[in-house]
Amino acid sequence: MRRVGRSPELVVMFVASEAAFSAAALSDAKLLEDAARDRVVIAKPATMVALLQAVGLAWREATLSERAERVRELAVDPCRRIAKFAEHLSNSGRESSGPRGPTTRLWARSRAGSCRPRAGWPRWASQTARRSSRPREWRHKSARP
Repeated sequence: MRRVGRSPELVVMFVASEAAFSAAALSDAKLLEDAARDRVVIAKPATMVALLQAVGLAWREATLSERAERVRELAVDPCRRIAKFAEHLSNSGRESSGPRGPTTRLWARSRAGSCRPRAGWPRWASQTARRSSRPREWRHKSARP
């Protein structure tokens, strides 16, 4: 049988009585064959529960698949940034060092990109990250105020 437009792939026909289904199957031996050819699933009370559980499982799997794809899409950009940072880091030892040497350029590039605090972050969050958690006497002399 041919599908028309957006018609469903199959139809479920629920028969509420096991006795009614048994009587119909006894009177017509080809009932199940004809139903299968016409893509009709005949569901009795016992099989309807199992069918509904299978449909629920399929919907959950589809939702998980969509969410996993969304996570993958969101992870692409940070992975590219990390790869670019690693490239800059590997190139930092090859060039000459000076006032605008590779370390300075690497720091400037990292500050211009994803390391910058996002809008809406409290100002104290970036200031707290710069503070050292070590006691004052353990810090290097140049780091003391």
